[in-house]
Amino acid sequence: LLKKIKKVKDNEDYDESEAKIYDDCNDIRKGITAFLKRGIMTKARFLKEIGNVQSKSYTDFMGMGPLKLSGASNHIYPKAYHWLEALRIAEGVKKSKKRLKNESEFPEGFKLRHDNGKRWCFGNQRPVLKGDKIVFF
Repeated sequence: LLKKIKKVKDNEDYDESEAKIYDDCNDIRKGITAFLKRGIMTKARFLKEIGNVQSKSYTDFMGMGPLKLSGASNHIYPKAYHWLEALRIAEGVKKSKKRLKNESEFPEGFKLRHDNGKRWCFGNQRPVLKGDKIVFF
């Protein structure tokens, strides 16, 4: 499996530095958890494979949420995304409906900016989470 992933990453058609990110942080956290549950490798080996990520960064990233971009500025997010994308391609898995929706709604991909949901409110404003957007009343 690791050879297949390396082959995908070495392919001229897949350039991590140019590739946009279309899965949000929650999707990546779910993907990491699902992959590690398969028992193919340990967490330590996974962190080494995606780019020598420290366990503290992993723990911080996995503990963030619930907003979809909570943790987007953590360096594990793009590394894990690209590795999981290479895994998806190597295993021949089709893109999910959510992924295709994200590609059409966010053609430039998600920004690598952390969103913890905190907002400045003035006067009598009150932030309310509706779906994945924050609106003010």
